[in-house]
Amino acid sequence: MQNMEFRTCKIAVPDIRSLCWVGDTLVDWVAGGTVIRLDGSIEASHVSYAYRFDAAIASPCGDYAVIYERLGTTGLVLHKGEILRQIQRDFYHADDYEYPIAIFRSRTGRTVLAHCPQAYCQLELEDIETGERLGGTSARDPGDFFHSRLRVSPDGRWLASAGWVWHPLDTLAVFDLEAALQDAPTLDKPIDFEGFNPYDRETVAADFLPDGRLLVVLGPGWDDSTEAAIESDALAILDPVRRALTASVETVAPTGTLMPLDARSTVAFCVHPKVLSLLDGSTLAAWEQIDSGRQGSALTRHEYLPPPIALDHARGRFAVASAEGVTVIERLTPMRPPQGG
Repeated sequence: MQNMEFRTCKIAVPDIRSLCWVGDTLVDWVAGGTVIRLDGSIEASHVSYAYRFDAAIASPCGDYAVIYERLGTTGLVLHKGEILRQIQRDFYHADDYEYPIAIFRSRTGRTVLAHCPQAYCQLELEDIETGERLGGTSARDPGDFFHSRLRVSPDGRWLASAGWVWHPLDTLAVFDLEAALQDAPTLDKPIDFEGFNPYDRETVAADFLPDGRLLVVLGPGWDDSTEAAIESDALAILDPVRRALTASVETVAPTGTLMPLDARSTVAFCVHPKVLSLLDGSTLAAWEQIDSGRQGSALTRHEYLPPPIALDHARGRFAVASAEGVTVIERLTPMRPPQGG
């Protein structure tokens, strides 16, 4: 296993409500755009949205952001801190699972918003600024899938939804964004992977590796051959190009939200941040003093939600908020270059 070194930075700042990376600074968009610099200096905002927004995402370049209520129905699209428009999602079970939303830059350079403005089961792609629906107006026929925790591959080619279906069961749907931007009904037909059945074991989290393959957490399942419960989580890798499962390893550490570092390791955030090996499932580094929440599913409650966390996949760093301020953990070994957007 490669050598890993990390640097820790602590910044005292009160009342953090959300965190997003914008270059080398952190921004609390829910608090009106408060800027938190890594040298400890703070640029406070006096903007108040007078609503219970509690989460934010931002485009890679930081020009666009969306603030929203994680277990609610309402969001605001911002451009450089100014309100562009309000968005909604379906009310159905909205207080039971995470708001499905992502911002990405398409391969043609357009900044796109992915969300579910009409129905819990119907993904839409929009020009983030105008709200124009992309992919045409053909009739839609989505399956009965509650989309949540949307993730986009670094090259803007693939979209993963780590959502759920009834019983309830956490599961996964993956889509070809290049095709969907030309033909929206493509978002009604997730791709299949050889060697992977999303209903054999619960898929409780997913995010993309730097090379575009998809890392997923497989939770407890049922082994029909032995009629015994599968107790441990597994980390599995899906290749959307080959449409196949390419690797899998069991791990005893709780996983939750992921931030892949490279082809051999990932940060996992359930309980506390830790780095897990994708080769043998072992724990390579851990920060047990940092509380990063207990969420391990799209389905959740307020008491299990993590504190504000900002992930910088491109630079291998993350920030976690607490009552005392922000802790930034940064990998010192080189990472892949950042994407625009």
